Amino acid sequence: MPTVAMDYVTAACPADSTNMWRRPTWTNTNLFTIWGLRRYGHVPGALAAAEKLQRATVEMVGRNYEEFGTTFEFYDSNGKLAPPYLARKSSKASGGVRDYHWTAANVFYLLHTPNATLP
Repeated sequence: MPTVAMDYVTAACPADSTNMWRRPTWTNTNLFTIWGLRRYGHVPGALAAAEKLQRATVEMVGRNYEEFGTTFEFYDSNGKLAPPYLARKSSKASGGVRDYHWTAANVFYLLHTPNATLP
């Protein structure tokens, strides 16, 4: 799930941006969204949407882990660019930080507590 609406395009947030909070997917925001959808499971489609987002999140992280042997802080919401080539990650200034433990913790949680909701 992108961090901004896919149809929201401005000079500060171009449609093809992969820079941190300007469109990429973060497992943190996906996890909070999944919890919220489960909490409001009485709303038609909410539980199905939570399941779909949970499955997509785990698969996205797993696919990239298989390819690169690590987890990443954020991922391309369009699925076009691999995490090491996103803006901020491909620059030498970023230091090429890898192994984001919150991503690993989020996926662990999604795998081992699949029906959890917000408290």
